[in-house]
Amino acid sequence: VLKTMTQAFNSSDCEVFVRYPNSASWNEVSKGDQELFKTVRAKLKELSERLVVDAKAPITLRADTSLTTPNGRSPKEIWCCVRPDSVPNKSYGLQVALIISARGAEFCFCVGSGTSQIGDPAKKREFEKGLDVARAKLRSLPTEVANSVEASQKRKWFYRKLWLAEPNKADFNSLADWLDYASTTEGSGASVSAYFTPAELRDLGAKVYDVFVETLETFAPILGYVYSPSAEQHFWIFQGNPEYYDIDG
Repeated sequence: VLKTMTQAFNSSDCEVFVRYPNSASWNEVSKGDQELFKTVRAKLKELSERLVVDAKAPITLRADTSLTTPNGRSPKEIWCCVRPDSVPNKSYGLQVALIISARGAEFCFCVGSGTSQIGDPAKKREFEKGLDVARAKLRSLPTEVANSVEASQKRKWFYRKLWLAEPNKADFNSLADWLDYASTTEGSGASVSAYFTPAELRDLGAKVYDVFVETLETFAPILGYVYSPSAEQHFWIFQGNPEYYDIDG
């Protein structure tokens, strides 16, 4: 059972990022601001965990939340996301995310960055291979699925090459064009985003969760196509010399 807390964000939640635009050593952050950063993270963590519990999605999901002190410094933004449970590392898969920063909130459906601080080369190659498989599936998304996703959109979504880009601008005119880009190796970090200023985020109040739910429900058909086990194809390959093996048999 999730412990309920106030999920609404207020102006101070965004203003704290304004005071540390270039990041600072955590020891240089005032105690009051440290608590503000922790509160923002706690709200995001609760939202993502709640979404996993409530999710109406064709696949099992898991939640992630970024650190309050990345590399011992103040964060430039704090995010949470829900992603397929089958993806072992969020940087190597598709996800639905909410990012809070000095400029407000960004809700997005996006591709992972494709990079991480993983030291094991074999594990990193395994994760990269998984992202390549997801890209291939994204590239083969049926036109009718893409059309249904666009038709279901309840707000203006911007098709971007990267999350945290300048708000309310588009790099592509359609979901189809975005998919063509996002499914390539250059498409890591590609995002379909909706933006809220600090004032708009404040006015959302607890409805911030409703927008998070809407984001997942809008793009769930794509997650389902890419990651549903029933959508995977498996092949068994027999290799042998026909002089010794009855291949037809």
